[in-house]
Amino acid sequence: MQNVLHLAPQHTHDFEALIQPQELRAGLERRGLRWTDLQSLVLRRQPLVAGFLYLTRRRVGGFVLGDDAWISFVGYATNPG
Repeated sequence: MQNVLHLAPQHTHDFEALIQPQELRAGLERRGLRWTDLQSLVLRRQPLVAGFLYLTRRRVGGFVLGDDAWISFVGYATNPG
């Protein structure tokens, strides 16, 4: 959205600051937290349909949880203590 369609302002995302799930897990575990779950946020609709919906209605059709965490992910850790 930022670099291709220019729908988000430049520098909205600092790609140098983004971390991978493995990096997040390692950081949480170094601080004594127990990694519990991680899932991805996946577009509910096919990406081209979602892009069209965004361009015409400013909506993408929602997200669902999935397994492909290469773009965005959510998860949690617990404190065992």
